[in-house]
Amino acid sequence: MEIKKKFLFYILIVFVLVNFSAYGNEIKTIAIVNNTTITTYDLFKKVEAIKILTKKKITISHQNYILDQLIENEIKKIEIDKNKINIANNIIKKISDEKILSYKLENPPNFLKQYIFYETKLENEWNKLINIKFSNKLSLNTNEIESVIKSKNLSDSEVENLILIQKNRKLNSISKSYFNSIKRNAFVKKLLWNQFVFFWQILMVLMKK
Repeated sequence: MEIKKKFLFYILIVFVLVNFSAYGNEIKTIAIVNNTTITTYDLFKKVEAIKILTKKKITISHQNYILDQLIENEIKKIEIDKNKINIANNIIKKISDEKILSYKLENPPNFLKQYIFYETKLENEWNKLINIKFSNKLSLNTNEIESVIKSKNLSDSEVENLILIQKNRKLNSISKSYFNSIKRNAFVKKLLWNQFVFFWQILMVLMKK
């Protein structure tokens, strides 16, 4: 049994190195969202960007979470395009440039700038879509806010902050609900990652014997 364990472990390691190595030469499809593919190169770029921004190592399990993020982004992008939502690139660039400065990075690589630009564009266009589709549901309960203001005797800046928090809370709630509804109707399939999970589960079973 020990030989079998070692052999399976070797197979698993080879599988991971060949199919999931961020530095592999061959670009492979690891997920499909409707008619769009997500590749190992897409995963590599996002992993490297997150490593630079967080200054942390990325584990295999975390890579699965990042792959899920890529899938969610693609679902949002499809819905944004479907509804013809667009924000001018010069506006997005101004916002993304401010984000880059906030990280205080010396000579950030171009791929990182492109990553932050893409993420910024996606986030803002998605929020614009939600605001357009659900404008009637995003209004705040003014009576409730006024009651809080009076009870806590808030300053003008605190009032502005309270309103912003309430708006973002409602926006996030509606956004999450709407995203889940379109995700249910999207065709999503992980390819290589499912194989990795399968190998890992087999290994864990054998290790317990």
